[in-house]
Amino acid sequence: MDDIGSHVPTPEEMLQQLLALTPATECPIDGYYPRGTDKCVMVVKDEHDRILMTHEAKSEHGEEARKCLKKLKAHGLHVTAALSDDSQSFTEAIKSVYPQARCQADHFHTVKHSWGHLKKSLFAYRRMIKASGEATQDETCIALARTLWE
Repeated sequence: MDDIGSHVPTPEEMLQQLLALTPATECPIDGYYPRGTDKCVMVVKDEHDRILMTHEAKSEHGEEARKCLKKLKAHGLHVTAALSDDSQSFTEAIKSVYPQARCQADHFHTVKHSWGHLKKSLFAYRRMIKASGEATQDETCIALARTLWE
């Protein structure tokens, strides 16, 4: 097996080759927790959806994130925009390693948070309709509140 894989470049060499082909400046960065493990795998992609690097860590926040980002920077990636889950500790880690980078929430987390707010509003509206119907003994309002679950 060692002989077969001896010509395969290291992950760092692969990163250098990818960046030489097409430089990357905007990077979605996220942590994943594979089933059956208590480890986090940090994945750094670029705007071309190429995986630039993975990094096993205890968590995706704080000092662990900083280590991963420093390693990435040492291998020549110059990030101008970082997309992440928008957590404070992760944003601070990005800013400490790439102070010039613009931080923004990625699409997945933006939609997730928006859906959460919409759901909360719908539940509040349903509770208001139900309470109004019960207070006035209005069966139409009570029936409407029941249909809002569907």
